[in-house]
Amino acid sequence: MSDYRTTADSLLRWARDRDYEGHDFYWKSTERYPMALGYFLRAACALSVRFPRHAFYTEVIGELTASILNRSNLTGQSRYHHWGLPFPWPTLDDTENALSGDFFWDPDNPLFSGPLPAHSGYGVTTAIVGHGLIDAHELNGGDDLREVIEQVGRWCVEDCGYRLIDGKVFFNYSPAMKHEIYNGSALVAAFLSRAARLLGDVDWARLAASAMSFVSDVQDEHGGWVYAKERQEIEYHYGYNLESLALYHQATRDPAVLPTIALGAEYYLDHLIDPDGRCYDNDEKLDETRLWAYGWAVSGLLLAATAVDGDAYVARARTIARYMMDNLWVAEVGAFRFKKDQEHFYMRDEAHAAYGLALLAASEP
Repeated sequence: MSDYRTTADSLLRWARDRDYEGHDFYWKSTERYPMALGYFLRAACALSVRFPRHAFYTEVIGELTASILNRSNLTGQSRYHHWGLPFPWPTLDDTENALSGDFFWDPDNPLFSGPLPAHSGYGVTTAIVGHGLIDAHELNGGDDLREVIEQVGRWCVEDCGYRLIDGKVFFNYSPAMKHEIYNGSALVAAFLSRAARLLGDVDWARLAASAMSFVSDVQDEHGGWVYAKERQEIEYHYGYNLESLALYHQATRDPAVLPTIALGAEYYLDHLIDPDGRCYDNDEKLDETRLWAYGWAVSGLLLAATAVDGDAYVARARTIARYMMDNLWVAEVGAFRFKKDQEHFYMRDEAHAAYGLALLAASEP
C-alpha cells in the first residue's frame, strides 16, 4: 500500500473515529461540517473506484451520504437540499469569533443582507457537497440520490441564484450575498455541468458554460485570479478555481477552458508553491498556508493534469504531498496539523487533504 493511500485511509479513520465531528477553526464549536463531509465523501469515492470491493470505503460512503442528507436545509429556508456553514457569519463585534469575511459587511451595501445565521445556505458548501453526491451516484447509482442531486441544482439556480455580468452568468455566493467571489461561482458552475450531464439538463449546461467563460474572462494576463471584485488579493482560494475548471472540462470536454487551466496552473506553481512543495497564503509569500490550501494544491494540480498535458503537475502534486507528510503529519494522531507551528486538527482541513491524497493514490498504477 502506498504512502498516499495509507495517509488517506488514516484521515478517513481519524474522522470516522470522531463520528465526523470536530472543532471549527473559527468558532471552535463541535460540528459535523458539511464541507468536510463532502470532501471526505469525495476521497472515499475516489479510493473505492480505484480499489473496489473494500468494505471500509463502502461503509464510509454510506455513513457520509446519510450524514450529509441529515444536515440539509437545517434552517428550513428552501424546498431544496442545500448546506451552509455551522456558525453565524459574518459578525460585527471585536471578539475572537469575528470572521475574516467582515470586510464584506456594509449596512448600506445592497449586495449583502447579513449577518447570516448558522447553516444559511451558500454556494461554496452546497457545490462541494453536490460534487461528493455526484461521485457517490457515479459509483453506486440510485434514483433517490439522483433526485437529491437535482434538488441541489435547483437550489443553486433558483434560490442561490445568478445574475449577468457583461452578458455572462455569475452565480451568487449565497441568496443573501451577491458579491463577485470568483471561486464560489466556479464551484457552482462545475457542479451544474456535472449535474447537467447526469440529468440531461441543457439549461444547466448552458448556464455552467457561460459562468466558466466569465471565470476565464476575470483571469489576469499572467494566470492569476483575485479572490473577489471586492477583495483584490490573489491567494489560496485559487485552488478551487483550478479544481472547478478541470471538473467542468471532464464533464463537457469544452476546449475553450484549456488555455485558462494551463495558464492558471502555471501561475499557481510559480507564485503560490515553492519547488520543495511549500505552499503560501498569497502571492507575496509572506506566510506558509494552512492545511486545507495544501489539500487544494494537490487536488487542483492533479485535476488540471487531466485536462492539459500535465505530467509536471502530477510530479509537483507528489512533491507537495511529500512536504505535507514530512512537515505536517502527526503520527500518533493519524492526521495533519493545521500549520507547522499550530498542532490543531480541523475536520474541514483534514478532508481537503484526504481528497488530495486519495486522488494521488487513485492515480498510481
